[in-house]
Amino acid sequence: MTIEIFETEKANYIANFGNHFTRTDPSLSESIDALVVETGVNKGDRALEILLMKKTNVHFDELIEKCISKRIPIYAVDIPPDCSRINKLKNELEILLTIPTGFIPVIYGFSNIKMNDFLAKLHSNYLYFMQFPRLEGRNAINAKKIEEFVVDRVNERLAYKPTIGLVYGANHIGLKYDLLCKERRDKTIETQRKKEFRGLDQTELNKVYALNLENNTWYLKTFTTKLFQNNGEK
Repeated sequence: MTIEIFETEKANYIANFGNHFTRTDPSLSESIDALVVETGVNKGDRALEILLMKKTNVHFDELIEKCISKRIPIYAVDIPPDCSRINKLKNELEILLTIPTGFIPVIYGFSNIKMNDFLAKLHSNYLYFMQFPRLEGRNAINAKKIEEFVVDRVNERLAYKPTIGLVYGANHIGLKYDLLCKERRDKTIETQRKKEFRGLDQTELNKVYALNLENNTWYLKTFTTKLFQNNGEK
């Protein structure tokens, strides 16, 4: 896995781009004000419910424990793929079409080598050019929700620029560039809107889920944003 540290005008980011089989270093919790996790095929509410019950995989377990003990809020903003038969086949085809640069996230996702900026941009720009819904589509949607909703919510309780921790697979290195560039993510979202967000679960477009602490009790909260109004949501 590789760690990327960067900042936008609104927030600092510490992004862990790894794989889904290796434990994320729990020390990430020492440096962040909120955590956002990739939830993949699971809807965010179900994924966070599993995390809250501590029935999770090795990818998150110790980090989630640390965040809960430190009262750090945890968010899920991901949009799952549409798993209907036709879209499932298309999503599998997308994975095959990533082969030209697919070795890059494999190398960095399963090692501790710092990601080379040229290779990171090569992979993310290839996905940006191809506009696969499951990869670049999700990157842009995640980035919009993080930068334009989660950061604003975290800022409500802080008097300083927040640091947001991100835990995603290395195939989503493009998330970094979508966070850094609003124009880039908006162009992808417009492309996906014209395709009616095919291949993605449109019911989750405006949903953001959070594990919040209130009266010493953790609970799951669902937010319905207005970020994607008039953007094809059904």
